[in-house]
Amino acid sequence: CVAGAQGNITASTAPPYYTIACTAVRCPANTTGTDMVQGCACAPGCSGSLVATSHPPYYLSTCAPVACPAQSTGTNVLSGCTCSPTYSGSVTATTIAPFYTSTCQLVPCPSLSTGTSVGSGCTCFPGITG
Repeated sequence: CVAGAQGNITASTAPPYYTIACTAVRCPANTTGTDMVQGCACAPGCSGSLVATSHPPYYLSTCAPVACPAQSTGTNVLSGCTCSPTYSGSVTATTIAPFYTSTCQLVPCPSLSTGTSVGSGCTCFPGITG
């Protein structure tokens, strides 16, 4: 069988003098695609490599989810990250290192207040309550 497929090729007495019983192995965890013969790749949000082989499990995969970036929370980029409290934006999985894009930024102090950001503290202007 070709790399990425499992099964047998056996001799027979009738033309073409062999039988093929090979089936493609499905793409493993943390990858995208249909099967190893057609091609699989590390999923967006994962780093590593993937190669079809001709011995069990018929692939060699180091595809693993990357950690959520700074200013975000979650298990990993593949399962989803959200911006930390006092930050706004989003984290999107990609297939190019560092395997995500992040727009998480500190939320600025609102109008009629002073300070750098909500996270570091804001103070209402004199005479304003809230």
